[in-house]
Amino acid sequence: MPFSLKSYLMYLLGMTLFVLAAGILITERIFPAIYLPELIPMVFFFALATLLFHLYLLRVIRQNLQRFTLRFMVATGVKMLFYMIMAGLYLLLEPHRAIPFLLAFFLLYLLYTVFEISILIRTMRHNKGK
Repeated sequence: MPFSLKSYLMYLLGMTLFVLAAGILITERIFPAIYLPELIPMVFFFALATLLFHLYLLRVIRQNLQRFTLRFMVATGVKMLFYMIMAGLYLLLEPHRAIPFLLAFFLLYLLYTVFEISILIRTMRHNKGK
């Protein structure tokens, strides 16, 4: 069953709230030494990037499924380049917080990428049968 945009947004919001709650609990209560004040903006940054990436890929799937692989690879490359630029800028401005930032950045990247791919695969399977 494909995800409607409304259900996708609900899943994304639910995951974002869960990640925020877990991140705040871990960094403020369990491991306060790795507290990162930028965690909340980082989570929303990844959620927004994931949403925009998903909307673009949905448009590609509807237009031409044969060109999906090429466009997916290009979009993923652009997204990764954008993420590297953002991480690099932060590390230049705040080098003393590099380790907590990179840990949080990598975990958020991994979580939101797995989320996006799992829903994208389900959507493509549904559209392949059409």
